Amino acid sequence: MLQPKGQELARVVLWGSLLACSWTWCIGMYLPVLLIRDYGPLSYLLFILPNVIGASFMGIRLFKDGASAAYVSAHHTACRAFSVVTMGFQVFFALWLLNTYGGTIAERVGGFALFLAPYMLMNPSRANVALTAGAAVVFYSIATTLFATSLGATPPPPHSRVAFDAAGLSGLGLVCALGFLACPQLDLTFHAVRQRLAGAPGNAAFAIGLGAIFPLLVLATFFYAPAILHHPSGQSAMPGLAPKFVLAHMLLQLGLTTGLHAWALRREASVRGEVLVTAALALGAVLWVIPMPFYARLSGEELVYRGVMVFYGLIFPAYILTCARPLTQQQHAPGRRSLLLCGLAVVAAAPFFWLGFIERRSGWLIVGVGIVAAAGAAAGRWKPAMPDARPGLSL
Repeated sequence: MLQPKGQELARVVLWGSLLACSWTWCIGMYLPVLLIRDYGPLSYLLFILPNVIGASFMGIRLFKDGASAAYVSAHHTACRAFSVVTMGFQVFFALWLLNTYGGTIAERVGGFALFLAPYMLMNPSRANVALTAGAAVVFYSIATTLFATSLGATPPPPHSRVAFDAAGLSGLGLVCALGFLACPQLDLTFHAVRQRLAGAPGNAAFAIGLGAIFPLLVLATFFYAPAILHHPSGQSAMPGLAPKFVLAHMLLQLGLTTGLHAWALRREASVRGEVLVTAALALGAVLWVIPMPFYARLSGEELVYRGVMVFYGLIFPAYILTCARPLTQQQHAPGRRSLLLCGLAVVAAAPFFWLGFIERRSGWLIVGVGIVAAAGAAAGRWKPAMPDARPGLSL
């Protein structure tokens, strides 16, 4: 791979930092905590490996000029839906964090301001400001989460009494591989950077940002997990001063991710994009106010959290396998048969994902992933429809 030099290299690193922040969601910053609680430290490896591989190779495989724009053109509805759900998910999680760990009203207001600050900086006419904000958030996140880990009198690792569950870990590994290898293909922020940086600079940005910087950001989750979880049930709050730094890290990353997706939606869909952004923010608020009871030893907030993850573990991957051709092939808009097969696969697999995500009987995820994979194999035998010509997007 040819490496850019001098100022171009610095700019590539900045774009890589922005990519890393764009992919550091409430999934990467909190799901490992739940996995460590329920399955032990091995589950972290099953989470992080396909995450890094899927995200970094998505951009590298779309290195040809026009490949990313063609993909977005063929799958524009799915890409927009992905951004809307992702933005709503971040807003919901930010409200959950502030309500649970925010402290006093003044502290919660300050925390909400931390969330809003990077969101407001994501302006299409100020790309340099966005790049600087991304680099600053990356530096803060890495520095303060490590500092917070050393500060707090954290309890013993919460996974010390978790029994080994081979079937559960197998199901977890399969759904992580399915979700993280597929979902990056629908991320409009990834496509926007890929279209801006063609050839070797784009490859370098994805390799640096998602192959090096992003793993450091998510590695921090492993270190601060004991500060969130006192015991495997995970019902206690974060103690001490250190979690305030962790909370700030989470809110900044959530705001930056939300802002980048809003940016991409506005650029890709123009006036309609503004409507989609508003709908996404409203979705997050609605998810937060929905009254959900305790179920299966899960709080209402965790039920919603796990429920939204079904989009990334089942619905979006099912679309990729049944309606989207491999990234290295010419893209075509999905036909009715492909969409119908996608819907049938989701309906058939949904009960098994419920058992795995909500009932926490993760061995059933093996069956759910098998159904989606079989649907993808069947769809691969069909001749795709011809695409409609649509413009791409850029940041």
